[in-house]
Amino acid sequence: MAEFVCRVGTDGRICERSVVAASPEVARQLLAAQGFEVFTVRRRDGWMQRLGDGRGFGRGAEEKASVAADDASKPAPPLGLFARRHVAPSDLLLLTEELAALIRAGLPLLKCVDILRSRRSGTAPGGVLDRVRERVAAGLSLSAAFAQEHSDSRIPRLFITSVTIGETSGDLEGALRRYGRHLERAQTMRSKVRGALLYPAALVAVSLGSIGVLIGFVLPRFADFYSSYDAQLPLPTRVLMAVAGLAQRGGGLTLVVLIVAAVAFFVASRRGAGRELREKMVFRVPLLGGLRRLYLDVESSRTMATLLRGGAPLTEALAVAADGTDNTIYRRRLRHVRELVSEGNSLHKSLEVTDLMDSMGLEMVEVGESTGMLEEMLGHVADSYDEILERRLNTALSLLEPAVLVTMGLFIAAVLLSLYLPLFNVAQVI
Repeated sequence: MAEFVCRVGTDGRICERSVVAASPEVARQLLAAQGFEVFTVRRRDGWMQRLGDGRGFGRGAEEKASVAADDASKPAPPLGLFARRHVAPSDLLLLTEELAALIRAGLPLLKCVDILRSRRSGTAPGGVLDRVRERVAAGLSLSAAFAQEHSDSRIPRLFITSVTIGETSGDLEGALRRYGRHLERAQTMRSKVRGALLYPAALVAVSLGSIGVLIGFVLPRFADFYSSYDAQLPLPTRVLMAVAGLAQRGGGLTLVVLIVAAVAFFVASRRGAGRELREKMVFRVPLLGGLRRLYLDVESSRTMATLLRGGAPLTEALAVAADGTDNTIYRRRLRHVRELVSEGNSLHKSLEVTDLMDSMGLEMVEVGESTGMLEEMLGHVADSYDEILERRLNTALSLLEPAVLVTMGLFIAAVLLSLYLPLFNVAQVI
């Protein structure tokens, strides 16, 4: 059994509760059975963590929550010089879930915003909520208040559109919960991709580091040793010694040039024609291009399904999906799809013309249009592509890892064999 600290919503307040349970899931179930809305569950690490909490050591959870609520009207302290100015997806997910819970409790909108920002003083989300509170108090709607944070704080347009749909339909809580589920699934998919790529990236980094050590330190030592060798060295050894000589004479300059070239390529590939060229190159890579396309298909399909479930028009869902993707080529094609749909074409035909989905996805979209269940079928498309992406990613990694290891082993074996060939020749002569 362990003690867990849970952040919960109750009676229009957000506070912390401690519970002893066998696992975080059991702790969540126990609190949910007591009528609490559970947001986060973390294991209590002991007195050291409580001492460094910074929000009142020895103070009870209910007392801290009431103090935070009393201080809701106070302005948040300014952010530091190097503090993050935008709202991270994880922060936005937690904010969305808490706002939905407070609205469900029947609190006025301004009170909900006050409670949310009282827990986030001095952070980027707290600054956003401060400004949103001022705009809502001045008469703006919640969606319009958040829309003014789209550029500076990177509030996604999908979130703003979801809030707009909720305000229009009178179901703001439902719209926020739909967006929360969408964001949670998107974060889960990104975590899977990043976690799967972590080990191959580490292998490549270690391999490059080993090659650098061999060329920069090991080979020059052998070059000095073989400089007094009277007989002609074997060809592989001469090639290695030439590389060692270059590393000795211009290794530092070469490293600087490579770093400058890498930085220049990185900067150029993030804007304008350079970025589009990089995206085209990625799409043409045999395995990586297909995975990238699937990832974009999952994101766009899930975005459209989320908005259509909330009652948004198809053209608006397409526009938000296009703005939400970070790939310029894919964004241009989605905007073309929107134009075709606006002219009266069906969605599946427009997707087929722009080559955005494979036959399976197109068939599912066509069935959804013919049965009036497009939002559900788009959700199925996203789930199916998500599973396919995970399988292909695991397959690619299962091939990449041994390939990196074998390549590294062959390179080191070739270097060692080339270094010891002259010694073998000497032994044969003796």
